[in-house]
Amino acid sequence: KLPWTRIHRADAYARLATILLPHDYLNFVLTGQRFCELGDASGTGWLDVRTRTWSQELLRATDPDRDLAACLPPIAAPDALFDIAPKAAAALGLAAAVKVAVGGGDNMMAAIGTGCVTEGRLAMSLGTSGTLFA
Repeated sequence: KLPWTRIHRADAYARLATILLPHDYLNFVLTGQRFCELGDASGTGWLDVRTRTWSQELLRATDPDRDLAACLPPIAAPDALFDIAPKAAAALGLAAAVKVAVGGGDNMMAAIGTGCVTEGRLAMSLGTSGTLFA
C-alpha cells in the first residue's frame, strides 16, 4: 500500500511522518506511545526475522530516497507493558494504574489460546485466512 501511495498520492506520501498498523494505532491511542509487536511487524515485509529489527535493505527497496525507518515505531519486547494514557483511562473508565500489553495478531493469539504452544498440539482456524497451528 505504501508504494502505491508514493506513486498515486505523492502529496500524502510527502507528509508521511509515522507508519502504524491498526493494532499499533490502537496502542498509540491507549498509551500515547508508538510501538509495534513482532507478529504485526513481520506482516509488513520489512522485518528481518533473524535480527528482529526493521530491515534497512527492504525499506530502501520500498523507497531508496527516504528513510522509512524513521517513520516506523520501535519493536517492543513481547512481554512489554505500557502505562495507559490518563486521557484514555478517563474516556474508558479505567484506573490510571492499568497497563497496556503489546498484544498480537488474531491468529497468533488464537494459537496461544488453543494451547498450541507445545509440540504435538494442532489447531485449525478457517475464516478470513486459513491457518494451521502446530
